[in-house]
Amino acid sequence: MINKLTEKGKVGKLMKRIIKLLLVGSLFLGLSLNVFIAKAEQKIEAKKNQNLANSNAGDLYQKGESAYDSKKYLEAIEWYTSAAAQGHACAQNSLGVMHHNGLGVQKDYKKAIKWFRLAADLGHVDGQFNIGLMHELGEGVVQNYEDAVKWYRLAAEQNHVSAQYNLGLMYYDGRGVTQDYKKAIKWYQLAVKQGHSNAQYNLGLMYEEGEGVPQNFAKAEQLYRLSAEQGNDYAIEALNIIEMQKSFKIIALTVIVIIVALVIVVLIFRKRKLN
Repeated sequence: MINKLTEKGKVGKLMKRIIKLLLVGSLFLGLSLNVFIAKAEQKIEAKKNQNLANSNAGDLYQKGESAYDSKKYLEAIEWYTSAAAQGHACAQNSLGVMHHNGLGVQKDYKKAIKWFRLAADLGHVDGQFNIGLMHELGEGVVQNYEDAVKWYRLAAEQNHVSAQYNLGLMYYDGRGVTQDYKKAIKWYQLAVKQGHSNAQYNLGLMYEEGEGVPQNFAKAEQLYRLSAEQGNDYAIEALNIIEMQKSFKIIALTVIVIIVALVIVVLIFRKRKLN
């Protein structure tokens, strides 16, 4: 009898523990579920706020663009600054342009590079190109060709045509990189595909001189014509020289034909005279 009561007591204690565990477990599960729901709601709210902020920043930037197009530079700077403060990369780059060119503010290369850098760090392609150009020219920073190449490359890999052309120049001249005509040609060709006039001329020149490629006058002339059609003075001059060379060749060939004809006539005349 005592044993049975003791077993019943053990069973009762065990049941109580199980019930407690279930209660604690359900409470923990409820808390965990509440935390999960709360975090999910926070993420949704944060996303909404971010979208709202992006939309607001975009509106501010567009107002800045309208003011800029109307040459209301002071007003444009106000709108750009408001948008840039919300992390709008285009607005940051535009502020860099304003400070670089002295539009609505005093020209200040250091402030320009500050804004370009903020935009560039967000992956803005024009910001990357602009900061590369300032490093190449030494505007607002110590001139540094290696840094210029780094930023040009980032922009060029995003298909920025001027960055592709400038990177080609850096490889051609060996500035910031080891001189490499083949790599220069690679970047020039990418810029040529986008219709860059100077790239067309420079690539034509490399074909004419046989630099990094087999010499090919026909290809050079073709590229010069593409560039000249866009008004490139160097390409126009190169075509003029080619036309002059062609004229000289025709004249020289004509003279040679005339001389040969005269020699033949003289020989025939002498032969007849001897007979």
